[in-house]
Amino acid sequence: MLAMFLIVLSMSCKTKLLVVGPSNFHGQGVRSMIVVPSTGSYIFPASVYPLHDQIDGFVLRTVPPIYRIDSLICAELGKKNVECTINAPGGSITEDAYTITYKDYWSWDFRRYMHVLKIYVFDRQGNCVIEVASQGNTSGMHDYPRPEKQVPGLINLLLEQ
Repeated sequence: MLAMFLIVLSMSCKTKLLVVGPSNFHGQGVRSMIVVPSTGSYIFPASVYPLHDQIDGFVLRTVPPIYRIDSLICAELGKKNVECTINAPGGSITEDAYTITYKDYWSWDFRRYMHVLKIYVFDRQGNCVIEVASQGNTSGMHDYPRPEKQVPGLINLLLEQ
């Protein structure tokens, strides 16, 4: 009985990876991407588990970036043979490169965890061509999502489109 409870508990805590925005992006042919680092991480209250599309309404404050998610994104793109450059906001963009931005949302439950990570891909004209998100469990049970767990799956999701 205890084993069955533990299996159900572990299955219900899983973070979901979703395509949540435009999906007119064909990631298989991409050879070059630019990642713009986030200027801050978003903090929302403990014991609140909002959906990815409602989380901005729960943000209490913005703090300096908690984690170098830009480096994780570039490392994952490199594993997929996609050239990646980390570029400051407003930096130059090459003709054939897509631009990636992201937002990370954090809370506290015995330790800090990242409830939602949103990654946006923009074409050269500045149009969002795909948005993917990791969504922490909204029932209050979670597996303490961390960027190093979520970024690989999100990169796979957007490149497989």
